[in-house]
Amino acid sequence: MIRAILFFGLCCVFAIAALANDSAVTGEGGRVSRIKGEDAGVRMVKETVRVDLYPDYYDVTADFLFKNDGQAVTVTMGFPEGGAGDVDVTPYVDRTAFQNFHTWVDDQEVNATRQATIEEDSYQAYWVKAVSFTAGQQRRVRVAYRSKPGDSVATKRFAVYNFTGGNWKDKVDESTLILTPHLPDTWVLGFEGMPDEDQLKFKQWNGDQLTLRWKDWQAEGNFAIYYNSTFSGWMIVDEMINPFDPPIERKTITQPGKAKTLDWLPPAVTRDGEDFISLQALENYLTNRERDKKSDKTAAVTWSMKTLEATFRWEGKTYGFKLKRNTMTVTGQAPVTLPAAPFLSRNQTGFDSGDVYVPLQPLIKSLGGKATVNRAEHRARITIP
Repeated sequence: MIRAILFFGLCCVFAIAALANDSAVTGEGGRVSRIKGEDAGVRMVKETVRVDLYPDYYDVTADFLFKNDGQAVTVTMGFPEGGAGDVDVTPYVDRTAFQNFHTWVDDQEVNATRQATIEEDSYQAYWVKAVSFTAGQQRRVRVAYRSKPGDSVATKRFAVYNFTGGNWKDKVDESTLILTPHLPDTWVLGFEGMPDEDQLKFKQWNGDQLTLRWKDWQAEGNFAIYYNSTFSGWMIVDEMINPFDPPIERKTITQPGKAKTLDWLPPAVTRDGEDFISLQALENYLTNRERDKKSDKTAAVTWSMKTLEATFRWEGKTYGFKLKRNTMTVTGQAPVTLPAAPFLSRNQTGFDSGDVYVPLQPLIKSLGGKATVNRAEHRARITIP
Protein backbone atom coordinates (compact mmCIF):
# COMPACT_ATOMS: atom_id res chain seq x y z
CA MET A 1 0.00 0.00 0.00
CA ILE A 2 2.77 2.45 0.91
CA ARG A 3 4.63 1.75 -2.31
CA ALA A 4 1.53 2.23 -4.42
CA ILE A 5 0.90 5.63 -2.88
CA LEU A 6 4.45 6.83 -3.55
CA PHE A 7 4.45 5.71 -7.17
CA PHE A 8 1.13 7.45 -7.72
CA GLY A 9 2.83 10.61 -6.51
CA LEU A 10 5.65 10.19 -9.00
CA CYS A 11 3.14 9.89 -11.82
CA CYS A 12 1.61 13.20 -10.74
CA VAL A 13 5.00 14.87 -10.89
CA PHE A 14 5.68 13.54 -14.37
CA ALA A 15 2.37 14.79 -15.73
CA ILE A 16 4.30 17.90 -16.77
CA ALA A 17 6.09 15.81 -19.38
CA ALA A 18 4.60 13.84 -22.22
CA LEU A 19 6.02 10.55 -20.97
CA ALA A 20 7.69 9.38 -17.78
CA ASN A 21 10.91 8.69 -19.69
CA ASP A 22 11.10 12.39 -20.56
CA SER A 23 11.74 13.03 -16.86
CA ALA A 24 14.37 11.94 -14.40
CA VAL A 25 14.34 12.11 -10.63
CA THR A 26 16.41 10.41 -7.97
CA GLY A 27 16.64 11.10 -4.27
CA GLU A 28 13.01 12.08 -3.90
CA GLY A 29 11.77 12.06 -0.31
CA GLY A 30 8.56 12.24 1.66
CA ARG A 31 7.02 11.92 5.08
CA VAL A 32 7.73 9.15 7.58
CA SER A 33 5.54 6.07 7.25
CA ARG A 34 4.86 3.14 9.52
CA ILE A 35 6.58 -0.01 8.32
CA LYS A 36 5.57 -2.53 10.96
CA GLY A 37 4.83 -2.94 14.66
CA GLU A 38 1.84 -3.02 16.97
CA ASP A 39 1.35 0.69 16.74
CA ALA A 40 -2.36 1.28 16.24
CA GLY A 41 -2.25 3.94 18.95
CA VAL A 42 0.57 6.04 17.51
CA ARG A 43 -0.42 9.11 15.54
CA MET A 44 1.44 11.89 13.79
CA VAL A 45 0.35 15.09 15.51
CA LYS A 46 2.09 17.57 13.25
CA GLU A 47 4.97 18.05 10.87
CA THR A 48 7.07 20.98 9.66
CA VAL A 49 8.95 20.60 6.37
CA ARG A 50 11.59 23.10 5.28
CA VAL A 51 12.79 23.04 1.68
CA ASP A 52 15.80 25.19 0.76
CA LEU A 53 16.37 25.57 -2.98
CA TYR A 54 19.85 26.00 -4.48
CA PRO A 55 20.83 25.96 -8.16
CA ASP A 56 22.27 22.44 -8.12
CA TYR A 57 20.58 20.81 -5.12
CA TYR A 58 17.91 21.26 -2.50
CA ASP A 59 17.93 20.59 1.23
CA VAL A 60 14.96 19.20 3.15
CA THR A 61 14.53 19.19 6.91
CA ALA A 62 11.36 17.56 8.19
CA ASP A 63 10.32 17.64 11.85
CA PHE A 64 7.57 15.30 13.04
CA LEU A 65 5.76 15.12 16.38
CA PHE A 66 4.30 11.71 17.27
CA LYS A 67 2.08 10.78 20.21
CA ASN A 68 1.30 7.32 21.49
CA ASP A 69 -2.34 7.14 22.58
CA GLY A 70 -2.09 3.43 23.36
CA GLN A 71 0.07 1.00 25.31
CA ALA A 72 3.87 0.95 25.26
CA VAL A 73 5.06 -0.05 21.81
CA THR A 74 8.06 -0.05 19.49
CA VAL A 75 7.36 1.30 16.02
CA THR A 76 9.44 0.70 12.89
CA MET A 77 9.47 3.94 10.95
CA GLY A 78 10.57 4.35 7.36
CA PHE A 79 11.46 7.52 5.50
CA PRO A 80 11.01 7.04 1.75
CA GLU A 81 13.55 7.65 -1.00
CA GLY A 82 12.52 7.09 -4.59
CA GLY A 83 13.37 7.75 -8.20
CA ALA A 84 12.11 7.02 -11.69
CA GLY A 85 12.13 8.08 -15.31
CA ASP A 86 14.89 8.47 -17.86
CA VAL A 87 17.67 7.26 -15.58
CA ASP A 88 19.34 3.94 -14.79
CA VAL A 89 17.88 3.12 -11.39
CA THR A 90 19.81 -0.16 -10.91
CA PRO A 91 22.71 1.38 -8.92
CA TYR A 92 20.29 2.79 -6.37
CA VAL A 93 19.62 -0.59 -4.84
CA ASP A 94 23.10 -0.48 -3.32
CA ARG A 95 23.67 3.23 -2.93
CA THR A 96 21.59 6.27 -2.14
CA ALA A 97 20.90 9.19 -4.46
CA PHE A 98 20.77 11.50 -1.45
CA GLN A 99 23.93 13.54 -1.15
CA ASN A 100 23.55 13.19 2.59
CA PHE A 101 20.96 11.83 5.01
CA HIS A 102 20.57 12.18 8.79
CA THR A 103 17.83 11.40 11.26
CA TRP A 104 17.23 12.16 14.93
CA VAL A 105 14.86 11.09 17.69
CA ASP A 106 14.37 13.67 20.45
CA ASP A 107 17.47 15.57 19.29
CA GLN A 108 19.63 12.45 19.44
CA GLU A 109 21.04 11.43 16.04
CA VAL A 110 20.39 7.77 15.30
CA ASN A 111 21.33 5.37 12.53
CA ALA A 112 18.83 4.24 9.93
CA THR A 113 19.11 1.17 7.71
CA ARG A 114 18.44 1.68 4.02
CA GLN A 115 16.29 -0.99 2.33
CA ALA A 116 15.73 -0.72 -1.42
CA THR A 117 13.91 -2.47 -4.26
CA ILE A 118 13.60 -1.88 -8.03
CA GLU A 119 10.49 -2.13 -10.17
CA GLU A 120 11.01 -1.59 -13.90
CA ASP A 121 12.29 1.98 -14.37
CA SER A 122 11.81 3.10 -10.77
CA TYR A 123 13.36 2.37 -7.42
CA GLN A 124 11.99 2.58 -3.90
CA ALA A 125 13.97 2.67 -0.68
CA TYR A 126 13.14 3.21 2.98
CA TRP A 127 15.45 4.55 5.66
CA VAL A 128 14.29 2.41 8.57
CA LYS A 129 14.67 2.85 12.31
CA ALA A 130 12.87 1.57 15.42
CA VAL A 131 11.32 4.10 17.82
CA SER A 132 9.95 3.03 21.20
CA PHE A 133 7.07 4.76 22.99
CA THR A 134 5.82 4.45 26.51
CA ALA A 135 2.08 4.79 27.07
CA GLY A 136 1.03 8.39 26.30
CA GLN A 137 4.54 9.47 25.28
CA GLN A 138 5.28 12.15 22.66
CA ARG A 139 8.44 11.87 20.59
CA ARG A 140 10.05 14.20 18.08
CA VAL A 141 11.57 12.76 14.92
CA ARG A 142 13.70 14.75 12.48
CA VAL A 143 14.93 13.84 9.01
CA ALA A 144 17.35 15.94 6.95
CA TYR A 145 18.73 15.22 3.50
CA ARG A 146 20.20 16.84 0.41
CA SER A 147 19.21 15.84 -3.11
CA LYS A 148 19.78 16.85 -6.70
CA PRO A 149 16.75 18.38 -8.39
CA GLY A 150 14.80 16.35 -10.91
CA ASP A 151 14.56 17.40 -14.53
CA SER A 152 12.16 16.82 -17.40
CA VAL A 153 11.48 17.80 -20.98
CA ALA A 154 9.50 20.77 -19.67
CA THR A 155 11.71 22.10 -16.89
CA LYS A 156 15.38 22.14 -16.01
CA ARG A 157 14.87 21.69 -12.27
CA PHE A 158 12.15 20.58 -9.91
CA ALA A 159 12.09 19.63 -6.25
CA VAL A 160 9.50 17.30 -4.78
CA TYR A 161 8.24 16.46 -1.34
CA ASN A 162 5.71 13.65 -1.09
CA PHE A 163 3.04 13.69 1.59
CA THR A 164 2.53 9.98 1.09
CA GLY A 165 -0.59 9.51 3.14
CA GLY A 166 -0.14 7.38 6.17
CA ASN A 167 -1.04 4.42 8.25
CA TRP A 168 -0.75 6.27 11.52
CA LYS A 169 -3.77 6.68 13.73
CA ASP A 170 -6.24 9.39 12.63
CA LYS A 171 -5.43 12.48 10.56
CA VAL A 172 -2.51 14.86 10.94
CA ASP A 173 -3.48 17.91 13.00
CA GLU A 174 -1.17 20.28 11.12
CA SER A 175 1.41 20.18 8.33
CA THR A 176 3.56 23.20 7.47
CA LEU A 177 5.83 23.47 4.47
CA ILE A 178 8.29 26.37 4.22
CA LEU A 179 10.05 26.93 0.90
CA THR A 180 13.11 29.22 0.85
CA PRO A 181 15.01 29.93 -2.39
CA HIS A 182 18.76 30.62 -2.35
CA LEU A 183 19.14 31.34 -6.06
CA PRO A 184 21.43 33.93 -7.65
CA ASP A 185 20.07 36.23 -10.35
CA THR A 186 16.48 35.90 -11.61
CA TRP A 187 14.46 32.70 -11.42
CA VAL A 188 10.88 31.72 -12.14
CA LEU A 189 9.33 29.38 -9.59
CA GLY A 190 6.13 27.60 -10.54
CA PHE A 191 3.78 24.91 -9.35
CA GLU A 192 0.58 23.31 -10.61
CA GLY A 193 -2.00 22.70 -7.92
CA MET A 194 -1.45 21.78 -4.30
CA PRO A 195 -2.04 18.65 -2.22
CA ASP A 196 -5.58 18.63 -0.80
CA GLU A 197 -6.38 22.28 -1.45
CA ASP A 198 -9.59 21.96 0.59
CA GLN A 199 -7.48 21.53 3.71
CA LEU A 200 -4.89 24.14 2.75
CA LYS A 201 -5.56 26.74 5.45
CA PHE A 202 -2.65 29.12 4.89
CA LYS A 203 -0.65 30.10 1.82
CA GLN A 204 1.59 33.16 1.80
CA TRP A 205 4.64 34.53 0.06
CA ASN A 206 6.67 36.64 2.49
CA GLY A 207 9.23 38.15 0.17
CA ASP A 208 10.82 35.16 -1.54
CA GLN A 209 9.69 32.63 1.08
CA LEU A 210 6.54 30.55 0.64
CA THR A 211 4.66 29.09 3.63
CA LEU A 212 1.87 26.54 3.25
CA ARG A 213 -0.18 25.02 6.05
CA TRP A 214 -2.72 22.22 6.05
CA LYS A 215 -4.89 21.26 9.03
CA ASP A 216 -6.80 18.14 10.00
CA TRP A 217 -5.97 16.29 6.79
CA GLN A 218 -4.89 12.87 5.55
CA ALA A 219 -1.47 14.31 4.57
CA GLU A 220 -1.52 12.77 1.15
CA GLY A 221 -0.34 14.40 -2.07
CA ASN A 222 2.69 15.83 -3.78
CA PHE A 223 4.29 19.24 -3.52
CA ALA A 224 6.44 19.98 -6.57
CA ILE A 225 8.21 23.27 -7.21
CA TYR A 226 9.76 23.98 -10.59
CA TYR A 227 12.56 26.55 -10.76
CA ASN A 228 14.44 27.90 -13.76
CA SER A 229 16.90 30.76 -14.22
CA THR A 230 15.83 33.34 -16.82
CA PHE A 231 15.65 37.05 -17.67
CA SER A 232 14.24 39.38 -15.05
CA GLY A 233 11.81 40.81 -17.63
CA TRP A 234 10.57 37.45 -18.90
CA MET A 235 7.22 37.33 -20.66
CA ILE A 236 4.95 34.56 -21.83
CA VAL A 237 3.18 35.21 -25.14
CA ASP A 238 -0.32 33.76 -25.02
CA GLU A 239 -0.20 32.64 -28.64
CA MET A 240 3.11 30.85 -28.06
CA ILE A 241 2.34 28.77 -24.97
CA ASN A 242 4.42 25.58 -25.01
CA PRO A 243 5.53 22.84 -22.57
CA PHE A 244 8.80 24.65 -21.86
CA ASP A 245 7.02 27.57 -20.20
CA PRO A 246 6.85 27.56 -16.38
CA PRO A 247 3.71 26.07 -14.77
CA ILE A 248 0.53 28.08 -14.40
CA GLU A 249 1.15 29.60 -10.96
CA ARG A 250 4.43 31.48 -10.98
CA LYS A 251 6.67 33.55 -8.72
CA THR A 252 9.66 35.59 -9.92
CA ILE A 253 12.59 36.09 -7.56
CA THR A 254 15.79 38.06 -8.04
CA GLN A 255 18.59 37.58 -5.54
CA PRO A 256 22.24 38.71 -5.40
CA GLY A 257 24.67 36.87 -7.63
CA LYS A 258 24.83 35.71 -11.23
CA ALA A 259 23.36 32.54 -12.70
CA LYS A 260 25.86 30.46 -14.68
CA THR A 261 23.44 29.87 -17.54
CA LEU A 262 19.81 30.45 -18.42
CA ASP A 263 17.52 27.46 -18.08
CA TRP A 264 14.56 29.03 -19.84
CA LEU A 265 14.61 31.46 -22.75
CA PRO A 266 11.15 33.08 -22.81
CA PRO A 267 9.47 33.99 -26.11
CA ALA A 268 9.53 37.68 -25.15
CA VAL A 269 11.40 39.81 -22.65
CA THR A 270 11.53 43.39 -21.37
CA ARG A 271 15.03 44.79 -21.18
CA ASP A 272 16.09 48.36 -20.37
CA GLY A 273 12.53 49.56 -20.83
CA GLU A 274 12.02 47.98 -24.26
CA ASP A 275 10.11 44.84 -25.25
CA PHE A 276 11.83 42.18 -27.36
CA ILE A 277 10.68 38.98 -29.05
CA SER A 278 12.69 35.87 -29.80
CA LEU A 279 13.06 35.26 -33.54
CA GLN A 280 13.29 31.53 -32.90
CA ALA A 281 10.08 31.50 -30.87
CA LEU A 282 8.28 33.54 -33.52
CA GLU A 283 9.48 31.21 -36.26
CA ASN A 284 8.24 28.16 -34.34
CA TYR A 285 4.89 29.75 -33.64
CA LEU A 286 4.13 30.80 -37.22
CA THR A 287 5.39 27.56 -38.74
CA ASN A 288 3.32 25.42 -36.36
CA ARG A 289 0.28 27.65 -36.84
CA GLU A 290 0.42 27.28 -40.61
CA ARG A 291 1.03 23.54 -40.36
CA ASP A 292 -2.10 23.18 -38.24
CA LYS A 293 -4.01 25.12 -40.90
CA LYS A 294 -2.52 22.78 -43.55
CA SER A 295 -0.95 25.81 -45.20
CA ASP A 296 2.33 25.66 -47.06
CA LYS A 297 3.54 28.96 -45.60
CA THR A 298 6.62 28.76 -43.38
CA ALA A 299 8.77 31.13 -41.40
CA ALA A 300 12.55 30.86 -41.36
CA VAL A 301 15.36 32.31 -39.24
CA THR A 302 19.06 32.50 -40.05
CA TRP A 303 21.84 33.54 -37.70
CA SER A 304 25.54 34.08 -38.31
CA MET A 305 27.85 34.10 -35.34
CA LYS A 306 30.59 35.40 -37.63
CA THR A 307 28.77 38.53 -38.85
CA LEU A 308 26.38 38.83 -35.88
CA GLU A 309 23.50 39.10 -38.34
CA ALA A 310 20.07 37.48 -38.23
CA THR A 311 17.23 37.33 -40.73
CA PHE A 312 13.56 36.50 -40.42
CA ARG A 313 11.68 35.44 -43.56
CA TRP A 314 7.89 35.47 -43.85
CA GLU A 315 5.54 35.71 -46.84
CA GLY A 316 8.24 36.57 -49.34
CA LYS A 317 9.93 39.28 -47.29
CA THR A 318 13.20 39.17 -45.38
CA TYR A 319 13.70 41.22 -42.23
CA GLY A 320 17.36 41.78 -41.39
CA PHE A 321 18.97 42.52 -38.03
CA LYS A 322 22.46 42.94 -36.65
CA LEU A 323 23.59 43.01 -33.07
CA LYS A 324 24.37 46.54 -31.81
CA ARG A 325 22.65 48.05 -34.85
CA ASN A 326 19.45 50.04 -34.34
CA THR A 327 17.95 49.41 -37.77
CA MET A 328 15.88 46.68 -39.39
CA THR A 329 16.12 46.10 -43.12
CA VAL A 330 13.00 44.99 -44.99
CA THR A 331 12.81 43.65 -48.53
CA GLY A 332 11.68 46.41 -50.89
CA GLN A 333 11.40 49.05 -48.17
CA ALA A 334 13.53 51.68 -46.50
CA PRO A 335 15.34 50.61 -43.31
CA VAL A 336 13.28 50.86 -40.12
CA THR A 337 14.78 52.59 -37.11
CA LEU A 338 14.59 50.45 -33.99
CA PRO A 339 14.19 51.77 -30.42
CA ALA A 340 16.98 49.44 -29.29
CA ALA A 341 19.51 47.10 -30.83
CA PRO A 342 18.88 43.34 -31.04
CA PHE A 343 20.77 41.13 -28.62
CA LEU A 344 21.80 37.51 -28.24
CA SER A 345 20.78 35.76 -25.05
CA ARG A 346 23.36 34.20 -22.81
CA ASN A 347 24.22 30.65 -23.71
CA GLN A 348 22.23 27.73 -22.45
CA THR A 349 24.02 24.61 -21.26
CA GLY A 350 24.44 22.23 -24.20
CA PHE A 351 23.83 24.88 -26.87
CA ASP A 352 26.32 26.84 -28.98
CA SER A 353 24.34 30.04 -28.66
CA GLY A 354 21.13 31.39 -27.24
CA ASP A 355 18.22 33.11 -28.96
CA VAL A 356 18.30 36.35 -30.94
CA TYR A 357 15.89 38.91 -29.50
CA VAL A 358 14.71 41.92 -31.53
CA PRO A 359 12.42 44.84 -30.62
CA LEU A 360 8.90 43.43 -30.53
CA GLN A 361 6.65 46.26 -31.74
CA PRO A 362 8.54 47.25 -34.93
CA LEU A 363 8.77 43.66 -36.16
CA ILE A 364 5.16 42.71 -35.39
CA LYS A 365 3.95 45.96 -36.99
CA SER A 366 6.04 45.28 -40.12
CA LEU A 367 4.46 41.82 -40.31
CA GLY A 368 1.05 43.49 -40.40
CA GLY A 369 0.17 42.48 -36.87
CA LYS A 370 -0.43 43.98 -33.44
CA ALA A 371 1.11 43.34 -30.03
CA THR A 372 -0.03 44.21 -26.52
CA VAL A 373 2.18 43.85 -23.46
CA ASN A 374 1.40 43.67 -19.75
CA ARG A 375 4.79 43.90 -18.08
CA ALA A 376 3.38 43.67 -14.56
CA GLU A 377 1.85 40.27 -15.34
CA HIS A 378 4.72 39.11 -17.58
CA ARG A 379 2.25 38.55 -20.43
CA ALA A 380 2.03 39.59 -24.08
CA ARG A 381 -0.38 38.96 -26.93
CA ILE A 382 0.31 39.14 -30.64
CA THR A 383 -1.88 38.88 -33.73
CA ILE A 384 -0.30 38.29 -37.14
CA PRO A 385 -2.51 37.78 -40.20
